[in-house]
Amino acid sequence: MFRKASFYGVSLVLICLSVAASGADQDAGTTETLITEMELSWIAESLVVSADGARIACVADLGGQQCVVVDGEAGPEYDRIGPEGAILSADGKRVGYAASTGDEWFVVLDGEEGKHYDSAGGLMFSADDKRVGYVASTGDKWFVVVDGQEGKAYDGIVAGLDFSPDGTRLVHGAKVGGKQLMVVDGVEGKPYDGIPGFKFSPDGKTLVYGAVVGDEQFLVVNGEEGKHYRVVGGVVFSADSRKMAHVAGVDDQFLIVVDGVEGKRYEGVGGPFLSPDGTRLAHAVVEERKWYVVDDGKEGKRYDHVVAIFAFSPDGNKLAYVAGGPGKQFVVVNGEEGKAYDRIDPRTLVFGSDGKRLAYTAQLGGAQFVVINGRECDSYDRILNGGTVVFDSPDSLHYVAVDGDEVYRVDVRLK
Repeated sequence: MFRKASFYGVSLVLICLSVAASGADQDAGTTETLITEMELSWIAESLVVSADGARIACVADLGGQQCVVVDGEAGPEYDRIGPEGAILSADGKRVGYAASTGDEWFVVLDGEEGKHYDSAGGLMFSADDKRVGYVASTGDKWFVVVDGQEGKAYDGIVAGLDFSPDGTRLVHGAKVGGKQLMVVDGVEGKPYDGIPGFKFSPDGKTLVYGAVVGDEQFLVVNGEEGKHYRVVGGVVFSADSRKMAHVAGVDDQFLIVVDGVEGKRYEGVGGPFLSPDGTRLAHAVVEERKWYVVDDGKEGKRYDHVVAIFAFSPDGNKLAYVAGGPGKQFVVVNGEEGKAYDRIDPRTLVFGSDGKRLAYTAQLGGAQFVVINGRECDSYDRILNGGTVVFDSPDSLHYVAVDGDEVYRVDVRLK
C-alpha cells in the first residue's frame, strides 16, 4: 500500500558545523525541506530527484513484480523495470523507464506504454527535454526509436545514442556486418573496424568520434579524419567550443593533443581538461607509479594517485582536483591541499558563478556530507544524484540528501 508523501511539508533550520579551514564561510544557515519518506519496498539505490528537488522517482520491489513510484504515486506493476531505473528530464517534468512483461520490453514515457520489442533501453531526453530516444531490437536487428519513430535496422547499435546540445541533431553508432559506422540524422558515415565513442562540442556545431582501422586509431571531426595513433580518447572541448584536446598514444607513450598540436610524451596521462575560455590546459601524468598534474606545462606535486577529473572556476583562475594515497583523498586547489577524507567524488567538484566558493561531496566512515570552502555541512546517509551540488547564486546552493527513510532538499545560505 502506497501513501502519497507530503511534499515540502516540513522545514527545519540548522547550522552547519564549525569552520574547518581558514577563509571558510562564517555562520552559514542551512534549511532542510522534507521531500518524502521512503516506503520499505522502495529500492534506495534507484532514487532520482530533479535538480530543483521538486520531483522524485524510484523503483519499488513488490515481491515478484516491480513498479516505478513518482512523487509518491505507484505506477503499473511489471515483471521487471530496466536496470537504468527511472529517468527524469532535465526540468523534471517528464519521466521515462524501460519495463518488461514476459519476454517483451517497452518504454513507459510520461505514463504511456510504447511499442513492445524483444529488448528496449538506453532511454535519454534531449537537453531541452522536447525529444526522447532509446535503443530497441526485434529478432537480431537493432534500431533507435526517436520521438516514437523507428530508425533503420542494423546488426547492432554501438557507442550509444545522443542528441546535440540544442536537441536538433541525433547521432548513434551502428554495426553493419563486421564494420561500424556513425549515423548522423539518419545519414550513414564511412565504415570502420570500430567506433569507440563520440562527442558533441558545447555549441553542437562539432561532432567528433573515434575510429579504428587495423591497429590504428584516429579522430573524425565533422567528417574529416585526423592523424593516426596507436590509441585516441579523452576528447574535451572548452566551454566556448573553440578549442579541443584529446589523449593520444604513440608506441609505449602517451601525450595530449590540443587543436592538432602535440604535447610532451609521458609514461601515462589522464584527462585532459580545458578552462572555460580554453586558455588553460590541465591533465594528469603517471610516471614511475607516481601521479601529478601538469597545469599549463607546470608539473605539480607527486602523489600516490590523482583522479583525472578536474574543475575550473568560471574565470579559469582556479583549478581543483582530487589526489591522495591509501585510505585518504583530498582536494587540491591551485596547489593547496585540503582536508583528507575516506572518499571524495571528483565529479561533484563545482565552483560558484563568481569562482569564490568550491563545493564537493565527501565521505567519512558511513556518512556523506557537502564541503564548502573547507567547511563541512551536516552528515547524511547519502547525497543523491551522484552527490551533485547546485549553486543557485554565488551565495547559495542546494542538494538532495537521504537521512534514514527521509529525503530532504538541503538549502545552504552562505555569508
